[in-house]
Amino acid sequence: MTSQSLTNMEIIRLGSPNNPPVRVQPGKPFPLPVLPGEHWTTFRLIVDGEPHAVFQVETLDYPSLNPVIEADRNGILHVRIQGHKVLRFAPDAVPSIQPLKVDKSAKRVDIAWVIDATQAGLKSAQSEKKKETQPARTIWESHVTAMAELIDAMGSGTNSGREARTAVLGFADGASGASSGFFPDGVNEKGRRHSSNIAYLTKPERAFRPMDGGDLKKLAGEITRIDGNDYVDALGEALNACVGLAWNGDRRIVVVSGDSPGYSLAFPPPEAGVDTGHCRRDVDAAAMALHELGVEIVTAYLPMADIVNPPSRIAGLLAWTQEQYKRLASAKEYAFTVEAFTSEVVLQTLENAPEAIGRSSAI
Repeated sequence: MTSQSLTNMEIIRLGSPNNPPVRVQPGKPFPLPVLPGEHWTTFRLIVDGEPHAVFQVETLDYPSLNPVIEADRNGILHVRIQGHKVLRFAPDAVPSIQPLKVDKSAKRVDIAWVIDATQAGLKSAQSEKKKETQPARTIWESHVTAMAELIDAMGSGTNSGREARTAVLGFADGASGASSGFFPDGVNEKGRRHSSNIAYLTKPERAFRPMDGGDLKKLAGEITRIDGNDYVDALGEALNACVGLAWNGDRRIVVVSGDSPGYSLAFPPPEAGVDTGHCRRDVDAAAMALHELGVEIVTAYLPMADIVNPPSRIAGLLAWTQEQYKRLASAKEYAFTVEAFTSEVVLQTLENAPEAIGRSSAI
């Protein structure tokens, strides 16, 4: 079989709504659209009316791609595009998920705020001798104000007719062995005491409730810092806990605020020894589960204000963490640093969101 003989080929874009088959010719680039949020875009190749293979093409944040289908000397079809990785699957594989359809006119909005309880801006627990770092504290208080203004703008503080409900969760790290009123001790199935990684600050647990910015500020002001200990913390567990929240809004949003990464199988940390094994919920798998529930993810990365000119080892870990926060965001516009996170900018970003958002496989 040669590439010249393959005259009856078409592709079907997977994970994208209402995309009809598109005829392609061997050796000629064809347009492959990319949904916002997709790190890999997926299509099924049909040859002579029969499924031939499924391909995933790395997007590298391009809005569209122009790959080429070619046959090698053995007649095996390949997809090529310079500088992009390509994965091949069986003809009946379905490695992509359906896009998230954004309801920008929603009148009921659920917002879950996930707070990194190990970040330095939080106030110290009474039992700690170490005082909070003032620059980090100032940055955190400013961010809380921005979140409070966003909550008001999204719901009860406006005349928009929207109803916003909020849930607040904190995450820590069981490796620290620390506990507080928010992260109480428990007993596992072997009778050993342990500290919970997740705290539900809004009650009852897993419920959303109406609140204004003042309520949110008061709630955020009550949480105290927990030692993160081994760098990788329970962000994956927190996102997984969000999957179990009582979502009921027409638009659903998670906001993650912190400087700690979570466990990732597909994108491990750049060095060993920063994850002692206490956190085993995969952040990318949890983000995919939220996507399937129609939940958009916004991230606010809080750089460590007390670290100036870090050594290369620390700089590498910080860069890896920020990349994780960017990857978890539903679209690249949804990933913020804390300095850029203002209520006006975030609200405008949400109002200008694409109609459909994709998300790639966790693995």
